[in-house]
Amino acid sequence: MSNWCDWFVNSNPMWRDYHDKEWGQPVHDDRRLFEYLLMECMSCGLSWGLMMRKREVFRSVFAGFDIHRVATFSEEDIDEATAAEGMIHSRRKVEGIVNNARRMLEVINEFGSFDRYIWSFTDGKVIRYKENEDGVVLTRSPLSDTVAKDMKRRGFKYVGTVIIYSYLQGIGVINDHHKDCPLSKISELQ
Repeated sequence: MSNWCDWFVNSNPMWRDYHDKEWGQPVHDDRRLFEYLLMECMSCGLSWGLMMRKREVFRSVFAGFDIHRVATFSEEDIDEATAAEGMIHSRRKVEGIVNNARRMLEVINEFGSFDRYIWSFTDGKVIRYKENEDGVVLTRSPLSDTVAKDMKRRGFKYVGTVIIYSYLQGIGVINDHHKDCPLSKISELQ
């Protein structure tokens, strides 16, 4: 049966490196949480491989993933970001990222950090689903439904339940490493 770790590890070196050093590792730094959210939102309708290849372009265009700076982007900044060489030329997505930076600052103001907000949905615990133990590859869950609904209510864009499930995997809230992967040991089975 297929699993996330087989897919990463049996792919190219970029995927293996991402799997071994980043994917599913708990993230608590707001800038990195913004970076991952930005990449997930930009990935809507596109491949994650493209996001990985564009990561340095995103870093350059979006001020090193500085939430405060991106939140102040003007219409001119959005035009420049959209037109940047190597950038995904979707003005709507760039506007969505700027909007999400503004919403993230509102969350930070309310909770003290985006980290506290996003991890509050699991009381700070890493979640592991029984279905994953059985080799089922999930793309959404009641948790991602709840988080996506709350983020949409707060005005975030490009945050459907599938995108949020992937986001929660990437930042380590959900541990979908295969049970035989050494990285699977950092969670509680749900």
